[in-house]
Amino acid sequence: MTIDDFVEEGPLIKDEALRRIFENKNPYMVKTDSSYDVHANNLHFICTYSDEEIEMIADLCLELLEELRRINEAGYTKEDMLVAKTINRKGFEDFFDCYRIYETFRTERIENIIDRLGETTRVGDAYYLMVSKPTFISGICAVFDVIIGRFEDAELYFSALFMLIRVAMHMHCDELK
Repeated sequence: MTIDDFVEEGPLIKDEALRRIFENKNPYMVKTDSSYDVHANNLHFICTYSDEEIEMIADLCLELLEELRRINEAGYTKEDMLVAKTINRKGFEDFFDCYRIYETFRTERIENIIDRLGETTRVGDAYYLMVSKPTFISGICAVFDVIIGRFEDAELYFSALFMLIRVAMHMHCDELK
């Protein structure tokens, strides 16, 4: 199955992600009565969202993934990411790498989606600007780096969506060690 098959089927990919979330059909996110125990790469956290909030998060993450696909189809490549990453600012490489990359593909639409995710996950003000949004942007960069040039791979597309959902859920959570 290709990504075009998913696009033709409409919300099929989002519905499958939600089914796996709500029915505990994945090892990375376990739903209890009132919360989720989530793993996303090196993040492990607990968060509480209603089913409606999870659906909105999934919608927004799918919208974001489609915007990344449009950016890729418009000519943005993995090479563009690499060029942005290699700009050297002594002492700050790790912290600023992601932002230099993000600035090369950021659009007003992406910013709007991230802001709507912040509202949906109930974060705002300084916490949103200094913790939640930067962490989510880092997740976007990581996902885009993996999927860029490979959006037609339906399994990878699904994995990218699922990762974005988990990183978005991290915007309002309690970290676990």
